Amino acid sequence: AGKNPPFGRPGVHVGDLDHRVDERVDARAGRQRAVDQDRVHQRDADRISEAALAEAFDVAGVRVVWSAGPRELDLVHAVDPEGRFVSMAGKLDLAGLWHLLAGAAVLVSPDTGVAHLARLTGTPAVVLFGPGSPIISGPGRFWRDSPFAVVWVEDIPCRDQNLLFERPLPWVRHCWRSVAECGNPRCIQQIDENQVMQAIERVAGIRLEKDGK
Repeated sequence: AGKNPPFGRPGVHVGDLDHRVDERVDARAGRQRAVDQDRVHQRDADRISEAALAEAFDVAGVRVVWSAGPRELDLVHAVDPEGRFVSMAGKLDLAGLWHLLAGAAVLVSPDTGVAHLARLTGTPAVVLFGPGSPIISGPGRFWRDSPFAVVWVEDIPCRDQNLLFERPLPWVRHCWRSVAECGNPRCIQQIDENQVMQAIERVAGIRLEKDGK
């Protein structure tokens, strides 16, 4: 399904499992000052299951390719211990990741740099916003016509921090608490599988069935 990508011609790129990267400075594309952080892109059993989503893609005849950073191989192994799906985790530089995205039928990812790179390649993207805010890093006006679906739970009381580039802005609501400080990442846990599947169909035209139904 989809385009003709390199790396085994995947039909979907279920990507960026846990790139815990601070992009508040000027590292949005080039990552010149990207710093590894223990932010609240926390993996949790209560959040949407990447394994179940990959299985749904497989049932639909869409090939899955995992991506993750070189220090996140254990995360891919945790959701796909038998190695059923192709994994490019830790194997790609920026150019390789670009080509992988350019050939994917859809990207499913948290709100990370990889998700925003998909805009440049024109890849349909379903982006899960937990502690972040699509008001700040969503499509905006410039990318409003891009195939970029935001999935989030808007009303999260603890998403209450308003600093942006060290300036307080009253319209900003996001969260930079660490996993230890948070302890209960409801912003991620409350995202529903149906929301994600509906977003995938909306931006990529791929209909997935939950539990074979």
